[in-house]
Amino acid sequence: EINEGDWSSDVCSSDLTAVGLPANPTSFSPEPAWSRDIAELADVVAGAAGPLILTPDGLQGLDPADGSPTWTFRRENITLACPEEDAEKPVVGDRPCLITSPDRSYAALRLLGPGAFLKGAPEYQTVVLDTVSGSPVMEHLSEGGRLQLTDDAVLDGRSAYSLKDGSLMWTLPEEDDYPRPDHYTGPANEEIGRASCRERV
Repeated sequence: EINEGDWSSDVCSSDLTAVGLPANPTSFSPEPAWSRDIAELADVVAGAAGPLILTPDGLQGLDPADGSPTWTFRRENITLACPEEDAEKPVVGDRPCLITSPDRSYAALRLLGPGAFLKGAPEYQTVVLDTVSGSPVMEHLSEGGRLQLTDDAVLDGRSAYSLKDGSLMWTLPEEDDYPRPDHYTGPANEEIGRASCRERV
């Protein structure tokens, strides 16, 4: 399980840096290197420095060598805002609760925002983290809809933000039927970014 310790800050991390990141595996071993029992696993993805596991208690980065935690991101009284589970495919990873950038340096997740309790307020809060250190890169209130990550930007609903400084880059015009279920959520490349730009014209 994720450590239930009382952290004095949102993130407790080791001194991981971009230097010496583990190489991508090229084959499967017949025997597992390690195993962990995780209660209420919401999602698991690969980060730049190892696996990322998401539970209702928070997000944690693991050392791929032995499965030990390298950092933990937690918030008190948070509620994950994941898409509805498909009853026909109830498997971990089927719902994009946690998405990463193509180079896996960033991960984004949504939490319920004030709109879940206050009428007229934004319904969600989006958080983007550095997958090596676990440090939040940015967080802001969101209207929901698509959530896409490139290696240097995030498209959150109708608005695109820079991952370098968190600045708002542009906002798409409003749509009568937004958000639509066919809007893609997940990693995005430059081609998708250019397509989003064309939507603004």
